Amino acid sequence: MTDRDYHSLYVIWRSWVDAKFPNPALANELIEGIEEAAEEAGSSESRRAAIEERVDSLLERLKDQSLQNKCTREQIERLFMFSPFPETAAGAALIATAKPASEVKRLCKCSSSSNEVSRGRLSVARPGIDGAGEGISI
Repeated sequence: MTDRDYHSLYVIWRSWVDAKFPNPALANELIEGIEEAAEEAGSSESRRAAIEERVDSLLERLKDQSLQNKCTREQIERLFMFSPFPETAAGAALIATAKPASEVKRLCKCSSSSNEVSRGRLSVARPGIDGAGEGISI
């Protein structure tokens, strides 16, 4: 692949982040931080270390977002898998500890049910005189 090919893929990846990632503003801010760290580093060794440190920071922030049910482990994995960033042991561990989609979905459903209860929109069946249930709102 040529530099032009890599640049084209990078542009496509960044477009995906804007279109599909739940919080693209945060992701873009963190990605730009990685780019700035890479540009500011002097030697190739310091550049690699700066990029790895910022990538781990990006993944830490995204993991925190998943713990708040704002994104999922699978979304973070996709973002990272197609990125040009290096893999680190710490990064892999951060992704692994993010909430999976099934848990985020379950917790969001529970949260919306409790919101319905607090708004008085949950119907409860109550036996009527003839044994048939009639709904009441609580």
